[in-house]
Amino acid sequence: MMTRISDVQVKETAKSIRDVPVPDRSRRSEYFPPADARTKKRRSSARRTSTGGLLWKIFFFVAVVVFIVFGYVSSTYLASLKVFVTPITYTESYTALPITIVPSTEIGASTTQSEYVIPYSLVSIKADDSIVLEANASEDVKTKAVGTLTVFNSYSATPVNLVAQTRFESTSGKIYRIAKAVSIPGFTKTGTTTIPGKLDITVTADAVGADYNIERDDFTIPGFKGNPRFEKVYARSKTSISGGFVGTRPIITEASKENAISDVRLALKQKIDERVITLAPAGSVYFLSLARLSYTEPQITYASSTAIVKVGMNAEVPVFLRRDFDLGATLSLVKAPNTTVSNKAISDVSKLSVVPQGKPILAFAGKENIVVTGNAVYTAIIPEEDVKDALVGAKRNIITSILSRFESVESARVKFVPFWLSSAPKSKDRIHIIDTKLSVD
Repeated sequence: MMTRISDVQVKETAKSIRDVPVPDRSRRSEYFPPADARTKKRRSSARRTSTGGLLWKIFFFVAVVVFIVFGYVSSTYLASLKVFVTPITYTESYTALPITIVPSTEIGASTTQSEYVIPYSLVSIKADDSIVLEANASEDVKTKAVGTLTVFNSYSATPVNLVAQTRFESTSGKIYRIAKAVSIPGFTKTGTTTIPGKLDITVTADAVGADYNIERDDFTIPGFKGNPRFEKVYARSKTSISGGFVGTRPIITEASKENAISDVRLALKQKIDERVITLAPAGSVYFLSLARLSYTEPQITYASSTAIVKVGMNAEVPVFLRRDFDLGATLSLVKAPNTTVSNKAISDVSKLSVVPQGKPILAFAGKENIVVTGNAVYTAIIPEEDVKDALVGAKRNIITSILSRFESVESARVKFVPFWLSSAPKSKDRIHIIDTKLSVD
């Protein structure tokens, strides 16, 4: 008997929340793009990797080229070699060695060349100094005022002569005189303009006392009154006229004055060193014992209870170039005792005594004789051009050997720029010789 499906009844089973399956959360859901999208992403990544590698290769190549170019330029155009040379030295002793010194302008003219004839040049120095002392005595004084006037001549184009004791009168009627005759230059003309001739003169008051002390003023010449010259030859103060005094004033004793003068002269001598250093040619030596010194008459000025003592000095100092101050020494070499160096210069004269022979030198007018005693240190002069010629293009490992061939070189060290150079520059202009002991002009 056939059963119809509609007649079958399925028994339904009751369900609860326990029957709902729990999803597996331990695995994330994955998204898989379509195949064509994944392919495009791989191709893009490959292109980026390829481009980055190419850039690094280009950068590396450029860096190598720059380094090579820099090395070439440095080695070829910027390369230099410094050679620090210590020349040999030699000490020679002398006992009362007579030497003739001659002005450098006369060497070879009025003298015969000799190793014992040394040329010199003169350095002239003018200086003054003063010292202030407290007055330690007193005296009765009667002095006349003194000052400077400028006299003008607009009278004639020819000089106007004034005799000694010519009077000059101030606007207040005070009379001052000149001690000696003078000549006032004539005027000159520029177009229609007359330029007076003029001359500075010293005048002294006609009488003692402070009444004649005046500041600036105008002056006429009384002797020209009634003459056209009276209006056209005149004077004006250049300085005040002062020093007139009558009475008791503080002074310094004669002994104090002499001591002050000695102190000032000593201070002036000490100034010679600093002046000579600035005035003498570079590479010179000099001896103060040969200096000719002369002093001006001391000037003593009193102010209140003090005295100012002022002294001027003129000095002439013979100076010698180091390479010329050759006392006939021979540099016997330590490295080669049988050879000598003729090209040398004196480098230390501190232990030499150099004095005039016989009497002091009163004036440097030509040949002078001196006597030398003591020890002199000579230093060989490095033949720089010869050293450069020998080093041009030389390999680094033989440079020391080349330098040892020069008898004037005691020791040497070299510095390459840049440091990696394997040989000396091929241009001698890029080789520099530095004498570590002496610089001789």
